[in-house]
Amino acid sequence: MTAEKKQLANYERRRTQIIGVATRLFARKGYTATSVNEICSATKMGRGVLYYYLPGGKQELLFQIHERFIQRLTDDFEAAVAPDRPADESLRELGCALMKIITEYKDEVTVFFHEWKSLVSNKKMWPEVRARRRYIEDIVRTEIERGQSEGVFQPVDAKLATLAFFGMHNWAYQWVDPRGRIDSATIASTFSLLFLDGLRKPATACPA
Repeated sequence: MTAEKKQLANYERRRTQIIGVATRLFARKGYTATSVNEICSATKMGRGVLYYYLPGGKQELLFQIHERFIQRLTDDFEAAVAPDRPADESLRELGCALMKIITEYKDEVTVFFHEWKSLVSNKKMWPEVRARRRYIEDIVRTEIERGQSEGVFQPVDAKLATLAFFGMHNWAYQWVDPRGRIDSATIASTFSLLFLDGLRKPATACPA
């Protein structure tokens, strides 16, 4: 590794460390209630050093938490869908991916769901955050619409069904316990059963 690459790797490692500390603080205290001084104290660095790694301060920290979380979600969602995979199977895989992330990254999920409004006023950051969140929603909506076009799902409003999908899964972060008796795969399977059974067209009965 060249000296330049080593310096860049150290820079990114330090940034990641700061973002991790801020994630825990924001999840426990809230974004507004957490001061820059608290972040500096928790990372054992001065304000000048903090701003060297994250020039945008708290706003940039919140943005980076969103970016890193949604990139992880995007990667897993894109891996869950494929043109040759039935739509109902894709939705089952999407539910599993979402529940796994909600269970494993509870602090990130808490910040993602609780603190996004603090970015709305930032005209540079918010459009990107909003676009990436919508992209995630569109992956689910596209699979619902594909299932409808293939005659597998009922012709309900796809956007409303998408909201139902996320509403069912997202709220789990409030009560899921990574060390509990019910793991993320079991929760995802149960949710998929409930969601897909409601979405599928009923089987046509044989004529008497």
